[in-house]
Amino acid sequence: MKNYILSMALVVAALALGAAPANAVTIDFQSLEHVDAFPVQHGFLYSEDGFTLSASGAFGFASYGTGATYFPGSTALFNGTTSGVTELALTGGGSFSLVSIDLVELAFANVRGVSFIGDVSGGGVIGQTFALDGMEGAQTFTFPSFIGWDNVIRVSWSNDSAFSHQFDNIVASATNGTAVPEPASLGLLGLGFAGLAWARRGARQQ
Repeated sequence: MKNYILSMALVVAALALGAAPANAVTIDFQSLEHVDAFPVQHGFLYSEDGFTLSASGAFGFASYGTGATYFPGSTALFNGTTSGVTELALTGGGSFSLVSIDLVELAFANVRGVSFIGDVSGGGVIGQTFALDGMEGAQTFTFPSFIGWDNVIRVSWSNDSAFSHQFDNIVASATNGTAVPEPASLGLLGLGFAGLAWARRGARQQ
């Protein structure tokens, strides 16, 4: 029984430490929604909630209208250039935590991987590749903080072909060097430590 409680306490503590920071925002592109069945171009820069996305290549960013076949249920962006690179950074610079992103495959029959590269604050580069499942609809992918995604100054990713994927609901937060847990996460963390203390007390009494 004590071993079970100890295990659960460790799980709760890990969940609390892995939660999104309190100042996290969701970049959802809803201001770009258009009610039609066509792709519309939005240029090479897009800013929302203190973050800026930039697109390299000839065509920049675009999104599908709500009546389009490839509309994923909410407005999402795609980079319309073959091998075009998309970059995310804080507007004005600084370190941030990248928590998660939704990816939507455009050619449903072709499973594709999307590779992300992060420049870590203070030096170093990290990478993460996510494999899309070839099915219709968005998939949410998370970036593990323990390899450095909680302290990056820019993140870039590229198409493996033109129109390979759309992206939406980017969850990120400015860190200023420190990620602050949400109040609910603090409660979970406290519960986890309380469980650990109880388990250790029981072990000493045996």
